[in-house]
Amino acid sequence: MNQLSCLVLAGGESKRFGGNKALYNFEGRTFLERAVGTALKVSDDIIVSVGEEKNISGYNNVLRGSLKNKNNINFISDDVRCRFKGPLRGIFSCFKFLQGDFVYVIECDAPYFNSFCVKIISGGLNGDISGVVPIWPDSTIEPLLACYKRTETIDILNRLHGYAVKVHLVLSDSVTLSRLLRVVRFYSIKDMIKTYPSIKPEFFININDKKNLEEYHAGDHNYPDITDMPENTGSVKIKRRNVFAPADDSVRQMGKQPYGWTAKGLYYMKLYKKSGKSAYLKKASYFFKEEAGFYNKKGLVFMASKIKDMLSSMLSSTLG
Repeated sequence: MNQLSCLVLAGGESKRFGGNKALYNFEGRTFLERAVGTALKVSDDIIVSVGEEKNISGYNNVLRGSLKNKNNINFISDDVRCRFKGPLRGIFSCFKFLQGDFVYVIECDAPYFNSFCVKIISGGLNGDISGVVPIWPDSTIEPLLACYKRTETIDILNRLHGYAVKVHLVLSDSVTLSRLLRVVRFYSIKDMIKTYPSIKPEFFININDKKNLEEYHAGDHNYPDITDMPENTGSVKIKRRNVFAPADDSVRQMGKQPYGWTAKGLYYMKLYKKSGKSAYLKKASYFFKEEAGFYNKKGLVFMASKIKDMLSSMLSSTLG
């Protein structure tokens, strides 16, 4: 078995971009070619998440004309039964087909991200670490340029999907993985640059719309000056433990109770959806707020804000 597999995410809707971003030619190569080229330098077990099946032919044609070694690249479309949206949908659909102990996820719209970054970041997956995720000094994380333990991630996604089906949650934010893995190392981009001067901040920048492209082509790259960023957190190791009760109604028969803020929040949200009792909704809100407070205390303000946004959206869809 290969120790490191790679998943290239190229199935986004590209709504802000106004077209299929993966096929955009950036400085002589498409975003897709750049991302797959990086993956080929570190792994021989590679999947390209294509979103819709109709994209496979076009992607295959692009890679056939530019890359010599394509035999180990597979194209996987989204599982139509999946209740997730966005990048989480692609990750859920593809991880089970990879073989490595660890999977490096590479979003295709970070054109300067390279194989050296992959090697440095994935090198942090040792001992009890379940995932290594780059983090900016202001605590913003890059979960789509990160490395994850494959089997643990698959287990989490399956359990989470069970709740998505039962509770009718529409989950899309890839930050969710960093909340549920047992041990995550948030690896400071600033620390990386200090240790490895060849790594630049722009390696972790993704292009979301045409305005970003205009800035690149005009030479006005606006790369973040990490020295001016508020220093909320540096590299930090976070340990979490979530034990999920079964998403179905066998929980009482089996005598299993959930453990951990996220698991308890989802469990009580499920009970609220089933019974309509507001007491369960209050409990769910309490546990998610406790989780957000935990990340705030650790300086991970970005994570805390994501949880609060998720809770607000959940309450609005539930009470609306």
